[in-house]
Amino acid sequence: MMKQTLLFFYFLFFLASLQAAPANQTSPEVLIAKLKTAKEHARFEINLELARYYSEASSAEALKYANAAVDLGRKLILDDEEIAEMNSTMGAVYFYREDYEKSAVYYQNELKYHIENDELNAVMESSFNLALIYSYAKNYKKAAEYYEKSLAAALSLNNKSLQERIFIGLADSYYQLKKYENAYQSFKKYTEELNLSQKLSVLNARYKQVQTEKIATEKKVQTLVVDTANKSEAIKGLAQQNEAKSEKISLQDQTIQL
Repeated sequence: MMKQTLLFFYFLFFLASLQAAPANQTSPEVLIAKLKTAKEHARFEINLELARYYSEASSAEALKYANAAVDLGRKLILDDEEIAEMNSTMGAVYFYREDYEKSAVYYQNELKYHIENDELNAVMESSFNLALIYSYAKNYKKAAEYYEKSLAAALSLNNKSLQERIFIGLADSYYQLKKYENAYQSFKKYTEELNLSQKLSVLNARYKQVQTEKIATEKKVQTLVVDTANKSEAIKGLAQQNEAKSEKISLQDQTIQL
């Protein structure tokens, strides 16, 4: 039973995506048009934005703009935050190209910056991204290591939504490492921390309510069908009686005429 449960969450886990900052809402067409007149520093930012935009949709386009940003970055004097942003973008681009080795290098560089600057939320997200990358690369030992780092930050920040993804990822990683007790404990924490049993209880109660309403509706429909059938038979009977009366009157009329 435990094996089936973990395998179920294994598939849920692989639906996960990278943690990222909210994307700019400017359309790529507008950004591309701005590239023609923008100065070097602005072009650097625009190329990064376009690389992020295309990272999932078109890996070739994403890599083109990411490399353009890197080329510009070599000419410019970038601050540490801009370098971290560039590493994050390159990490995402290579992740969606399924080049997990390169992706991990860039995210490691980004994580180092966030640790040095005590940015706990960013440390949490970067660690999660590295865990996800190593999971896809089937390096489950590294994946578990970074899930644990991300979890420590998520618990400190009380980030419930990411905790859910981390616990599922940890359960899967430990399961793949054949550390079944650790996998079980991770799944157990998942249910406890996120009140899964309570959520399931609410869902179960709602399901029973829906089923009860469904049965009641079906009974009403059956009653209506039977009632309609009875009425139909009654109408048919009345029609037959009227027809018989009409025939009788017709015979009487014929007798009178005779």
